Amino acid sequence: MWVSILAGGWGKRLGPLTRHKPKPLLRIAGRRVIDYTIEQVVKIKPDKGTIIAHPEMIPLHDIPTTFEVVEQKDPGMRNALKTALEGVDDKEIILSFTGYLTRPSDIVVKLLDYYTSSQYPVILAIAPVSSGLETFGFVRLDIGGRVEKLTETLEPWRAGRGYVFAGVLIGKSEVLKSVIGSSFIEGMNKLAQKNLVGAYIWEGDWLELAYPWDVLQAHRLILDPDSSTITGKAYVSPSASIGRGVVIERDAHIEENVVVTGPAYIGRKVRIGANSIIGPGTIIEKSAVVEPMSVLKNTVVMENATIEAGAILESTIVGEGAVVPSHTVARAGPITKIPEWMEGLAEGLPPKLLMGAVFAPGARSLSTCTRLPPGSLVNHG
Repeated sequence: MWVSILAGGWGKRLGPLTRHKPKPLLRIAGRRVIDYTIEQVVKIKPDKGTIIAHPEMIPLHDIPTTFEVVEQKDPGMRNALKTALEGVDDKEIILSFTGYLTRPSDIVVKLLDYYTSSQYPVILAIAPVSSGLETFGFVRLDIGGRVEKLTETLEPWRAGRGYVFAGVLIGKSEVLKSVIGSSFIEGMNKLAQKNLVGAYIWEGDWLELAYPWDVLQAHRLILDPDSSTITGKAYVSPSASIGRGVVIERDAHIEENVVVTGPAYIGRKVRIGANSIIGPGTIIEKSAVVEPMSVLKNTVVMENATIEAGAILESTIVGEGAVVPSHTVARAGPITKIPEWMEGLAEGLPPKLLMGAVFAPGARSLSTCTRLPPGSLVNHG
């Protein structure tokens, strides 16, 4: 079995979060986005694998020795597929996009099992529509489970229903090469018109990390609410309260009277100041600092960021190296209109979206005691 991971895209829909780093290299709960994809595909023990990578991702470290990193020299999905299929002659190949999460993490295994018993030369993994904004493409099935059509937009009458391509497919290399001159969706539709594409319906949880608000949902698929881990080299004050579903990595420092309610992730070398409250759904990455008396709920704090004393953040994303001044308040609120900073990146919003603010990587332009309206972007100073 041959595997190719498509990781050559930059992830522009994530807006400021990918300003300096492509999506596959962003870290969520201590791991790069691409690591979650690698975890999925290595479970089938492939004979050979390639990672089709953006030039700025090379060299790519800490990957299995069975994988070779291949530069995608020209942008676009068409060129990614072309690069992935070069030299793969008369084989079955699994193509896995980068940027999706599943729970449990065995969608590739289940897809391969289904493929071996199927008569279709190409099988797509599909999942039920969740937000209507998934970007891999929507899938229409006939009554027998055959793929009829892929499209980039969900018909209004299907709102809340239907299926989306779940980011993984398996097929005969020669069949896939026959449509390599087309876009991905055009190519799949050409095969679907010939009754060559089947579908495996994923029954677990699935999430595509396409937009900033998706990052706030990642904890649901990554963290186990019933399992807690505190490494031996982490310091947790005896007066701190640590709930279920909390992961605290080595060299983290949790000071007195801190309350952490799971699911939550505290990364390596993170420091949580006294009397702070870390609420459910919060992820704090390596070397970030949360100063005393801060309150964080359903918030993602990326590497080397600083939350100064007394800040209150809810459903907020703090980019790498950003500084949130003391007593800043960013509470979650309903977003009904696309924020100006997301115009051109998103055509719509998920229903009932609640969001706080987004601090761009390196942002440090606010004054203390600032109250941010829902959907705000804090840029560089």
